[in-house]
Amino acid sequence: MKKLIFFLFAWAVLALPVAVFAGENPDPSNGNPISLGMFVDLTALAAGIAAITLFIKNTFNTSGLITDIVSWTIGPVLGLIGFYFKLGMFAEVVWYGALLYGLLASFYANKGYDILSVIRGKKDVEYVKIE
Repeated sequence: MKKLIFFLFAWAVLALPVAVFAGENPDPSNGNPISLGMFVDLTALAAGIAAITLFIKNTFNTSGLITDIVSWTIGPVLGLIGFYFKLGMFAEVVWYGALLYGLLASFYANKGYDILSVIRGKKDVEYVKIE
């Protein structure tokens, strides 16, 4: 039973990034996720965070922990920028709500699947075999 619960939880955590990127692009004529359209909803913000992180990773040739820190800080920064300029979904939110939305979008966009390794205390995640 323990393995089944862990498998279902693992499946849910691994499916989150897929569900986020399945959201519609707010501006279909614009294929670039880095625009003002990324402040429309959480899925667009997560796609923008992933694109910005990839750009920074390729530009400055970062990897490992540095990339993780960059990806986790971009979300709250974008959330506070959206709050300050009252963009999209941040138009009627308090500042700590914008911060939390930014953290949630960072979780969705980058390393959301790594929670399994944190739970199990291992670097490599093993597949659960249901018998």
